[in-house]
Amino acid sequence: MARTRQLRLIAVTITGILLTAGLISPATHADDTTPSVVPSSTQARTGTSAQPAAPTATAISQSPGTKPRLTLKKKWVPAGKRATLRLKPKPAGTVTWQVKRHGVGISPTKKWRTIKTTRTNKLTIKAKKSLHKARYRAISSTGIKSNTVRLRVMTKPKISKQPTSQLFRPGMSATLQVKATGGKLRYQWQTKAANSTTWTKIAGSNAKRLTVTASANNSAQYRVVVRNKKGRVTSEAAIIVPTPSNGNDDEHPYGGTPGPSTSNPDPDGSTPDPGSNDPDPGDGTNPDDDEDEDDNGDDFPDPPPPAPYKPQIVYVPKQPDFPSDAQLAADEAALVQAAGTAGGTSKVDLMRSALRVRSDATVNQVVPGRAENPANVRRVEQILPEAKFDELFPVRNTAYSYVNLLRAIAKFRAYCDTYTDGRDSEAICRKLLATSFAHMVQETGANYPALTPAVALAQYPDNANPVLHTMPANTPIATYRQALWYLREISYTEQSRGFYTECYPGSTVWGVFAPCGQDEQGQTFSYFGRGAKQLSYNYNYGQFSTSLYGDANVLLDDPARVADTWLNFASAIWFTVYPQAPKPPMTWVIDGTWQPNSVDLANNMTPGFGATVQIINGGLECDKGTEQPQVVNRIAAYREFAHALGVLIPADEMLGCATSKGFTAGSAAATDTYLDQDWSWNSSNPSGKSYKCKPVAYQTPFNLAATGDYEACVDYFFRGQVWYQGELKIDNT
Repeated sequence: MARTRQLRLIAVTITGILLTAGLISPATHADDTTPSVVPSSTQARTGTSAQPAAPTATAISQSPGTKPRLTLKKKWVPAGKRATLRLKPKPAGTVTWQVKRHGVGISPTKKWRTIKTTRTNKLTIKAKKSLHKARYRAISSTGIKSNTVRLRVMTKPKISKQPTSQLFRPGMSATLQVKATGGKLRYQWQTKAANSTTWTKIAGSNAKRLTVTASANNSAQYRVVVRNKKGRVTSEAAIIVPTPSNGNDDEHPYGGTPGPSTSNPDPDGSTPDPGSNDPDPGDGTNPDDDEDEDDNGDDFPDPPPPAPYKPQIVYVPKQPDFPSDAQLAADEAALVQAAGTAGGTSKVDLMRSALRVRSDATVNQVVPGRAENPANVRRVEQILPEAKFDELFPVRNTAYSYVNLLRAIAKFRAYCDTYTDGRDSEAICRKLLATSFAHMVQETGANYPALTPAVALAQYPDNANPVLHTMPANTPIATYRQALWYLREISYTEQSRGFYTECYPGSTVWGVFAPCGQDEQGQTFSYFGRGAKQLSYNYNYGQFSTSLYGDANVLLDDPARVADTWLNFASAIWFTVYPQAPKPPMTWVIDGTWQPNSVDLANNMTPGFGATVQIINGGLECDKGTEQPQVVNRIAAYREFAHALGVLIPADEMLGCATSKGFTAGSAAATDTYLDQDWSWNSSNPSGKSYKCKPVAYQTPFNLAATGDYEACVDYFFRGQVWYQGELKIDNT
């Protein structure tokens, strides 16, 4: 052992001398998160990549593979002040400092740029607005890269969303909210009576949200002062207006039903930055270390009330025996635990992780080849470059663009995600793409055996992609390459009204939680098939919209987005990662999360393409004794896409589902996550009510996998009222 250490020390010393003499070049890994090692002269001669513009160095005093730690003392630095980066342990030789900027006036495609080279382990920076969220790293003279740290620059507070006046019944709760930027903000809400000129602080109201109870007396005004070390700003005043509840349309009570988002969720626009929580420890352990971890796209703002013509939910005050927040949390935790585990992790937690989304602001920056694209997008770009995409989908509707595919994938972190437990992320992604594309053929393919490039170019302008000009004009196009032909369901247009709807709140719960939108003439929109999944019915549009924006009404009020923007791909991606309880997410079948148990094996259910058919349309296509024509088409397309994308199909993979029984009760994957009212009697409560919701095997608006849904379920079923067109339609009180 002593001789081994001595030889290593000699090797390090010799390497340092060679570096000083310029006889070898310091090498580095391409992956920023992997520590480099000191190269040997053999590595240098055989072409190991060299660090650009690396200075010469003396022998280092730390171990060859040691990764130095870069720190920034203050989390927020006021603009104009100085911030100091420190590198420990200090390496011998020089240190190259680099920055990647995301600030004002800086192109989002900017790559790492060298600032300076020093012989100290410190770098002092003057904080300014344009450096907000800039990333810094240091590289030793031997090519070892530090972790990255982010500079947050504090500026004077600026309000981006003012609290809004609201109309509420006396005794009901109303929530006011402010959104502001500037960094390290503090809040103080104030109130002023209707006949007063004095603003009074509200004790304990130091958050960006304030919940108040509407009084039957004179209306009160509310505002909030937002401040930090750089200054302060006062919001506009909002009024809580009490209104009688006599059932008249003009005095209709407004409640807290999810409604249109006040942010801009337009897929062609952007969504305001939801916050600045940064879960990245900066130590290289995060596989997406180059991404913007401040982006919490599922940190949704509280939506305003829905349009007046839609059903409105009003919540009566909580009864004395209504459970506390702590009790609700405990009841939810018990259900999560009862749902079981997969691979040692809670199934519900896995599902919640699968439903993570990025903000549209991040998504809309994605373009092919952009270095800052999220890791899952870069993985797809590597497997499926644009030329390959054109080759596989030459007659797609032109709205199905390559950039739309990449942006749809960017929205959902779980699609082609990075696995850190030994599973092959690239192989899983290849198989996931092949599976997804095969199902798109069945959902949206032209299925036109005689279709040629000449015919497509001459007769179908919506499908006339430039790649067709490079193909033999009169050679039929294979049917598996005819996917994405249809953008909208046949026979329907955006002028169609009233189709695929379940809107009336008195007959179905979806009329309440997925309320149909109307045009300016008061006609109900149609929710026919749109996009790569041909998403249909208002309840599916509502759930899709809620997953993306925390608000069912966004897409219910503008369903055309599912065809005309990157949502045309996102609907299919969403269906792949979303649990259709008791069926698991399709990704579980492909990435190995689902491992069949004895119940599954008895039902002839094993991981493979056939199980994904069960998830997509098992009720109509599976367990029929023989493979249905639709399944035969899906399998044929899967084989072709697997070959094109380099996916090896195991000889024992079950591709069909003719004799498969599905994910029945007791399956390792089956998990009841939808929630409905628990009608059981609780003698401990004076009212006898359970004040609980329970998991069920049928679809409801509430899902245990969606954070906050359990409490929303209890609130609705035990103290919710639904008002529609001036009448009380549902009274759960």
